[in-house]
Amino acid sequence: MKILIGGDSWGNGEWPQETNHRGIWQYFEEDGHEVMIKSIPGESNKNTISHMCDFINENYNHDFIFWFQSDPLRDLRPYDEFGTTINDYNDLLKQSEIILDKNYQELNNRTTSKIYCIGGCSKLNLELISKYNNLIPLIESATEFIIKDYQHPKLWHSDWLNVVDRFDLETIDLLLIDKRKQDSLSQIEKYREYFWPDGYHPNRKGHKVLYDFILNSLNIS
Repeated sequence: MKILIGGDSWGNGEWPQETNHRGIWQYFEEDGHEVMIKSIPGESNKNTISHMCDFINENYNHDFIFWFQSDPLRDLRPYDEFGTTINDYNDLLKQSEIILDKNYQELNNRTTSKIYCIGGCSKLNLELISKYNNLIPLIESATEFIIKDYQHPKLWHSDWLNVVDRFDLETIDLLLIDKRKQDSLSQIEKYREYFWPDGYHPNRKGHKVLYDFILNSLNIS
């Protein structure tokens, strides 16, 4: 099979990369499949979608395409709106949903290929994604799928955390709840088992859980 993997750093496997395991990418290769990586570590959904779809439209001959969804707020870099038009926690949630819908529309319309979507830094919005025929929600949340009792944060803290001082104390308190959930991946032993060594990306064991599910769900042999 020819496999294409897009998205952000979650599509590149275990981090830091000095640990030298490439997650589902490596598992596919070890099983004899040809893998093309179009994941860009640290990038926004908008940029990873553009990068991957450009490649698909120029070179498409893949059997399966997988896309890891990142933090939608990365699309707002350099975050000039934070503290101006975006003032509180509800504004952040609303913007995340608006941006995700734009992401899904772009991903759906830029190519006629079927794309299997996996929630990474942010969970898939199943209600929004269901509107788009070319998008197949495969795993709503990688963290919640790997760790059955884990609750993924509503907002994943990316580099926009650097401007958190633009918000009031009530918003910061709510963001801290999300941050504690995110940090627990590196602090709680039963979570660390799947997210060691960096505590924010699935390691080889976490990716194996995802990989086995992908194989069984799509009958890939």
